[in-house]
Amino acid sequence: METQQTTAAGLPEDVVAQVNAVMMEGFALKADQLLPTAHLYEDLKLDSLDAIDMMVHIEDRFKIKLDGDKLMEVRTLADIYQLAADVLSKKSFEGPSAVH
Repeated sequence: METQQTTAAGLPEDVVAQVNAVMMEGFALKADQLLPTAHLYEDLKLDSLDAIDMMVHIEDRFKIKLDGDKLMEVRTLADIYQLAADVLSKKSFEGPSAVH
């Protein structure tokens, strides 16, 4: 059985790395800006259109469907990491055809 590496906050390292890659590739952000506590709007200077783009990029990267209502509640990168991890966990639990 494979053990998944997690961050100090208990999030899967691969999720954090992939979300960070999306943020660097899609929004020209630098790695040192991508702290879990970074606020999407104030610290990273994203706007509401960027948030939609971010959602699409993350859905494409992970082959998942994010809940738009939950996405509206996120404020920090940690929130994004957790949202993606939760959806991936649910997808894994329900099986490959469980992409909502």
